[in-house]
Amino acid sequence: MKRKSMLALNLALVLGVGSLYSVTGTAKAESIDEQRAKVQVEIQEANKEINRLQNEKSKLVDRIVNLNLAITDNNNKVEETKKAIAATTKDIKKLESEIVVLKERITKRTSLLEERARSFQENGGKTEYLSVVLGSTSFSDLIGRVHAVTTIVQADQDLIKEFEADKNSLETKQTAVQDKLAELEDTQGELAEMVSQLKNQKTQQSELVAKLEKESQANLNKKGELEQKDQALATEKIRLEIEKREREEAARKAAAEKAAKEAARKAAKEVAKVNEAKSTKRASLSTDNSNNSVSESAAGNKSNSDSSRNERENDNNRTEAPAPPKPVQSSGGSVVTVGNKYIGNSVYVFGGGRSQYDIDNGRFDCSGFVYWAFREAGIDIGSTGNTDTLKNKGTRVSTSEMQPGDLVFFDTYKKDGHVGIYVGNGKFIGSQGSTGVAIANMSSGYWAEKFNGRVVRI
Repeated sequence: MKRKSMLALNLALVLGVGSLYSVTGTAKAESIDEQRAKVQVEIQEANKEINRLQNEKSKLVDRIVNLNLAITDNNNKVEETKKAIAATTKDIKKLESEIVVLKERITKRTSLLEERARSFQENGGKTEYLSVVLGSTSFSDLIGRVHAVTTIVQADQDLIKEFEADKNSLETKQTAVQDKLAELEDTQGELAEMVSQLKNQKTQQSELVAKLEKESQANLNKKGELEQKDQALATEKIRLEIEKREREEAARKAAAEKAAKEAARKAAKEVAKVNEAKSTKRASLSTDNSNNSVSESAAGNKSNSDSSRNERENDNNRTEAPAPPKPVQSSGGSVVTVGNKYIGNSVYVFGGGRSQYDIDNGRFDCSGFVYWAFREAGIDIGSTGNTDTLKNKGTRVSTSEMQPGDLVFFDTYKKDGHVGIYVGNGKFIGSQGSTGVAIANMSSGYWAEKFNGRVVRI
């Protein structure tokens, strides 16, 4: 009886320890599944962020391409301006040479006219000519002398006319030289402005590239960390599953060994009973039959009891397979405003905004943007010109009467060198060299200093 109790206790301990390991392993597996579910949600969020960054990257790449094209166009314009400056300088030198020649001619003619005037005055004005005519000896001589006098007078008059013509030509050429000089100065100003804009655009390009690289690297790092974490959890889950199966197999073997021992014990007991029955031959038949019936009944009950206990033990040894992890749920104008679509999506190009290609790709200079904005708003202000053309459009109003839609002018590389559209609250929209189309503050800072007070209402 004592031996039976010890065997039952040992079996209970084996089954209990196996069950404990099974419960612990299942709990760890479930914890890992929960962690993986969270990580996979984070990976899904990271994929969303990846898609967003890829879209932003695509936009940035397009903008960088536009910036490169704008820089190339502006560099070409710089070279054209340099050639224009060289040509203008050559024209100025030529005009200066012609002016020197004209001055020499005028000096000679002035001396000749002074000599004629002095001789004419010394001989009493026209008296000399009259004496020459009256001193003729015949009619033919008279005709000859009249012709000679007429020729001399005509020559003097022609000389005076030539003097006046050369003088007027000199004044015209001097004016042309002054105009060329002014044009050269404006061109030099434009060149300086374009060089400044190129520097701003290069800086903008560098900032965009740096931003793109930084975001891309951060995104790659985040995704890599999440994937490593998910892989580590998956590996840990596999390890726990292997340990769980090993524990279950060990518990199954222990239960099988216990069942085998119990069966052997029962068989030995039956053999002992048979031997005991043989040794009681002297007992009466009725007593033997009765004893045999009781023994068989007891053996049957014992067998049923042992069978029931074995079934309970087998039930206890069964462990439910861990539930599979739940699938992770997947998470989907007016002239003032018409140019807003280009903010942050355009570049400044000198002479831009005058072709459909420029408009489609957001390439404007200040006046090109203004003309486009008014056309888009259904207001015809003529063919595209420049700031000098725009300042003579519409009606000039005072700054105190300024309202959204008015043109505002700034003195940059020259007077009225920049123009924009007033949007209210001390701000204007225009195409600036450093930003492309943008809304800028004209109440303080750079644009407040450059604003010259010219306001034009179309």
